Amino acid sequence: MGKIKSEILNLDIVVNGNKARKEMLDLKETIEKETAGIRRMNEALSKMAKAGQYGSTRYRMLKKTLDDTSASLEANKKRFKELEKAIPLTEMTFAELRKEISITR
Repeated sequence: MGKIKSEILNLDIVVNGNKARKEMLDLKETIEKETAGIRRMNEALSKMAKAGQYGSTRYRMLKKTLDDTSASLEANKKRFKELEKAIPLTEMTFAELRKEISITR
């Protein structure tokens, strides 16, 4: 009888896509969450401004958080566009191809 060997195998299975698509999906979800968060923060800031709480600690902290989130949102949008451009035409979906055609017209 032969000896039984134990081996560890790392396997990444990507179905119907690639890592760029996965990253794009994650970025899209993050962008949506950040956009909703920015909208809520803007509403809170406008309520505080109407109440005359411009100089309060909470107002300043919320404003700083808003600025940080806005910067993060811009970076994520930029990365998303880079990934979009990196996908070859042969791997684009019909919706992406239609968008590409409308841009080139």
